[in-house]
Amino acid sequence: MVCGALSKMIPARAGMIGQLGMKVLLAATLANLMNAAIVGLFV
Repeated sequence: MVCGALSKMIPARAGMIGQLGMKVLLAATLANLMNAAIVGLFV
């Protein structure tokens, strides 16, 4: 949803937003897994 909204607001950068999509998804997944690992240490 965010990618679609950004593409509508900045149509000149739509290609760049599309290219970064998978990198952003991977970074978010790794951040969530790291948070889970840290919580697992304390629980």
